[in-house]
Amino acid sequence: MIIAFVGPVGSGKSTYIHLLSKILQSRRQRVIVSCFKRSFISSLFVKILYFLIYGRKIIYRYPLESLLRGANLKLRNLITLWYVTDVFELSGRLLVLYILSKFIRITLLIEEYIPAILVDYLYISLRLKLRLRTILKYMNIMLYFYNKLHPLKVVFLSAPLKVLVKRWYQRGRAEHSQLYIHLQLHLLQQIVTFTTLSKNVVLIDSSNSKIIDTLRVILSSVYAEK
Repeated sequence: MIIAFVGPVGSGKSTYIHLLSKILQSRRQRVIVSCFKRSFISSLFVKILYFLIYGRKIIYRYPLESLLRGANLKLRNLITLWYVTDVFELSGRLLVLYILSKFIRITLLIEEYIPAILVDYLYISLRLKLRLRTILKYMNIMLYFYNKLHPLKVVFLSAPLKVLVKRWYQRGRAEHSQLYIHLQLHLLQQIVTFTTLSKNVVLIDSSNSKIIDTLRVILSSVYAEK
């Protein structure tokens, strides 16, 4: 079965995936943890562009964000290559996951599933001032996979913006793009709750309770479907 975790940066996705995987493994279940934030090829592509523009001496935690802030015509011309490589690789990984989930008794815990990919595509197009039709075909491919390779459960973790910002600074990973966070907070919920998979979605505010209590909610929602 596939359990996907989505939510804004700092909402606790990595923490709860790690804890859930340990619990499931203790129950002798086979578990694979994966992250679909971005494909390996496109991530490498972004880093190469960053070093070509800014040089190796400058280190920034978010090379994509840095590129978008200094976006120019050359980057807009290259972004189609970014989308093509990203969709190509992610589609292949999704097919592998589909085969695993259908023919092998295993639990797949996925961080940043397809809804998060769609938000990234929209964010990049807004920052580069691209026409929406430029990315629609890539978004439609991802939506097709989302409806076909649907998870048993989509866990949507969220928290107020002030709580998220506090967590970023505590981890030394402050992200300064308010536009990106607002897109995550609003569009992720729209995507996961207004598709054909809305009945599989559990919405959790990770700021309202202790970690153990939130973990209990996740466990009960997952096993309620079994």
